[in-house]
Formats: sequence, structure tokens, C-alpha cells
Amino acid sequence: MPKGGRYFVEPSKGEWALTSNGRTIKRYPTKQQAVDDGVMRAKAAKGQLVLKKADGTIQSERTYGHDPFPTAG
Repeated sequence: MPKGGRYFVEPSKGEWALTSNGRTIKRYPTKQQAVDDGVMRAKAAKGQLVLKKADGTIQSERTYGHDPFPTAG
């Protein structure tokens, strides 16, 4: 796990939620608003942001700061 923790952007009750450690930080009417806030928080914490699709599956992961599993190339 990244040093700064993990943040998730995920669907929740017809909106998009930014969560961390199983707790909702804030809800947003659009996914983009949740992503923008999540990027800001993950960068500040040098953590990771996990984006989910509307069906709850993982879309992508972004790591800010030290990545414990960097890809080659």
C-alpha cells in the first residue's frame, strides 16, 4: 500500500463518492468532480487513487509519490 494511503472514486447511491479507509469523505454529482478532488488529495498525501466504473469494477489506479511496484520501461 502506498505510504499516503488509498483513495477510491466509486459509485454510491446515484452519485460518486470519494472514500478512504472504508469511510466516505464526500459525495459528488459527477465522477469528474470526485476524480478532481481525489487527485488533489492523493497527490498531497503521496498516496494512491483507485477509479471505479459505474458497475463497481476497477477502471484504473494512479500512484502519486513512491510507487512500490513501478513498471519497467
